[in-house]
Amino acid sequence: MTNLIRKIDMATIKFFVGILLAVGALNHHGVLKEMTRVTFGPNPDAASIITGHVIIGIVSSLMYNVPLTASVIKMLTLNIDFTYWVLLAITAGTGGSILVIGSAAGVAAMGQVKELTFIHYFKKAALPALLGYLGAVAIWMLENYFWLRFKV
Repeated sequence: MTNLIRKIDMATIKFFVGILLAVGALNHHGVLKEMTRVTFGPNPDAASIITGHVIIGIVSSLMYNVPLTASVIKMLTLNIDFTYWVLLAITAGTGGSILVIGSAAGVAAMGQVKELTFIHYFKKAALPALLGYLGAVAIWMLENYFWLRFKV
């Protein structure tokens, strides 16, 4: 157990704790609720939910995606179709990889591999990750277009 504690990268732990505290503070002060109103509109419909999830995916590249996704789940208390939750999982999960700081795996990798910097990742992986993100959203749209068109 002692060896395991010695191997823990404290910078990574501080990052995760800081992100969780920041999201908690934003939630406590009503910022997340206001972000939801701005992102999804006062009465979310199909178009605003889809657009909002795509925006949330981009935001998750800048902010750790787990608490962001949890906050969106709390924010959207509507009885919405399950396909929108699938889109949220796709956008937050894939969007978190656009920048290395948006995912737990990216932050952990930066802590373990000293050569992996934000700039290096941005140059080598940001564009392929963004293309993957856009492709995932496009596939979701193709798979669910008719379902949503006639369901909503």
